[in-house]
Formats: sequence, C-alpha cells, structure tokens
Amino acid sequence: MMDFDVIVIGAGPAGMFAAIYASDFANVCILERNSVLGKKLSISGSGRCNLASSVDGQDFLARFGERGRFLKPSLYVMPFAKIEAFFSERGLPLKEEGERVFPVSERAGDVVSVLNNELLRKGVSVFTDAFVRDISLSGSGGFVLQTSQGRFDSKAVVLATGGATYSNTGSDGNGYRLAIRSGHSITRLVPALSALKCAQDTSLLKGITLKDVVVRYGKKRARGAVIFTHFGISGPVIHNICADVLEKNIRTIYLDLLPDLGEDELFSGMSQEGSKRPANRLKRFLPKNLARYVEKSASANLKVMAGVAKSLPLTVIGSLPFDYAMATRGGVVLNEVYAKTLMSKKVPGLFFAGEILDIDGPTGGYNIEAAICMGVNAGRFAGMFAGGVVDG
Repeated sequence: MMDFDVIVIGAGPAGMFAAIYASDFANVCILERNSVLGKKLSISGSGRCNLASSVDGQDFLARFGERGRFLKPSLYVMPFAKIEAFFSERGLPLKEEGERVFPVSERAGDVVSVLNNELLRKGVSVFTDAFVRDISLSGSGGFVLQTSQGRFDSKAVVLATGGATYSNTGSDGNGYRLAIRSGHSITRLVPALSALKCAQDTSLLKGITLKDVVVRYGKKRARGAVIFTHFGISGPVIHNICADVLEKNIRTIYLDLLPDLGEDELFSGMSQEGSKRPANRLKRFLPKNLARYVEKSASANLKVMAGVAKSLPLTVIGSLPFDYAMATRGGVVLNEVYAKTLMSKKVPGLFFAGEILDIDGPTGGYNIEAAICMGVNAGRFAGMFAGGVVDG
C-alpha cells in the first residue's frame, strides 16, 4: 500500500497541471496508465501542439456556449497570460498564429518535457503503467484506489482521465466508469471535433475544399472552411458543429456554397454564361465536380441550381468513430461539481478536471487551454483540501 495526500489519475494536460499545483500544498502522486506521460498531448496539433487560444476572457468562455459559465472560475485562476508566462519562464516561449497558440519550437514533445521536468522539480511521484481498476471510500474518510500496481490511499483524488477519443492514447472512457462508481452521472457521449457521414454519395467530391461556406443546422448557422470526403463532409466548420448535430439528432444540414453571392445574382451570372450545359455555367463559381453534383441535384434547371448552391442539403447519418474525433461531447454532469473548486458535490475530496467533464469547445486550442485551467484550479483546491487549508 502507498499513501499520498493527493492522487491525480491521468497525465494529460489537466492531470499534469493538477499535480504540479497540488504539490504546493500536499504530497502528490500521479497515476498514468500509459508507459509515458502526455501521450495524447504529444500528438496534438499534428505534433505542433496548439495548446491555447489568444482569445481571452468572456470571448473565450463564449466559445463554449452555455457550458462556458462553468469554466469562468478556472479561467480566472489561469488566464492565457499566466499560461504563456508558465512556459516562457521554463524555457519554452509561445507564439500566436492568428488566434492559435503554439510553442515557438513547434514540437509538442517540448510541451510534455516542460511538464515532466516541472513534476520532477516539484517532487511529484509519478507512476506509469498504473491502470486504476476501482475507487472507493476508506473508513477514515479518504480514498482507496485499486490499481495494476497495487493499492493507493489518499485524502483527495483528481480525476483527469480525459474523454473517450483516441483510445490508443489511454482515453478510452475508463474515467467515466470511475466517476459512476463514485456516484456521479454521465451525460450522453458523442464525438466532437469530427467529420460527419452523409447519406448522399459524395465520392466524386472527395478532396474538394471550399474556404468559405455557411452551414445551417437546426436554428443555428456557422461559417468557415469545409472539405468534401468520400463518406460525407469535414473541415474546421464541420468539426465545430459536429457535436451539436449529433447531440441534438439533427438529420439534415444545409450548405450555402457561395455565401457572398445572392441567389438571384448567382442565377443571373449563370444565365449570362455561353455554355449550353448548366454545370459548365456553374463552373465559373464552383469546382467542376461540385458544379456537376449541384446540376444533378437540381435536374439541370438553372433557377433550381442557384437555389441548391445556396442551400445544398446533406443528410447526416453519423460521424466518424470516437477514435477519429479530437474531443468528446458529454461527461460528468456539471451541476454535480462545484465550478469554483471543481470538487464533487457528492463526494468531498473528489475533484474533476478536463475532458472527463461535460464541457468541450471548438478547434483552435480551446480544449487544451480549458484542460490546463481546470487542472490548475482542481489541483490547487485538492492540495488545500488534503492539507486541511480548506474544506471544499
């Protein structure tokens, strides 16, 4: 049996930051099921690690929708300026590319190395290949964890096990099982930041990219780049709406392929083209295969083609599996957790941080930054709780 004040389960960004900041107040260990720390973080951003967004404050929170209110206390504790300072002071300056933030080195492994070194410097005990099988309350009011490396006891636990995506990195949903075992509820889980499968045959459109499309889904609209695939549609704007579409069981989405051109203006432009074939008249505005797809959908009628190009319907039949999604929508119900401290309302001493919670944001570093903020906040309060500084 091994005894620690605080045990952090999971060594992603939320878990590592939780362990680092908990160690200011208590004796801490981190349990990671993989043989290395930060496995998913090391491949994020195609290996470049888009670890934050330069958008800050209320604008940052707004990108998470209604769930953003839950993040507010954590963002206050660890705003972007403090994240930037944390890495810069440890020899890894950051740079901005638009709203996206990367390490200047453009190596995700450097981010993981900084966190590994900080864990070592702060005296955090690290156990790899440590799979947590069960969690229960001890007779003394603390926690007992049964793991692949034996029994661990603690006064506080931080669950930072991630979601259900990229299971080969360790995020296979085991944290949800541990949360349920502790008396918590889990919302419906759906892939987030993923591509959508469509009923229509889009194989001839594979690889076509449009930089500016308006997508209408239910009562909402989103604008950005789309990429057609052999199974449906992808691209940044599709990734950002994927979870909403799946969560709300929206069956049809509509694409305005030419958002800066009115329908009448498009019809007039096609009417003035000299070619007899309708698709060739549309080629002035859209890629050839997409023009032919619209022609076929509109029975070669110019007026109808203009309408289809401005509101192309696609029937959603699902998304790529969890292992191809960048994030998970769903998780531990937020109203079961105190936003200020990230401690469970049901089990004193149990804290949550990161993707295990029912909170997810768009592409652009938002989810990693949110995980960092929550990790810092949960770690601080878990350390203080274990050290008797606060009672939660």
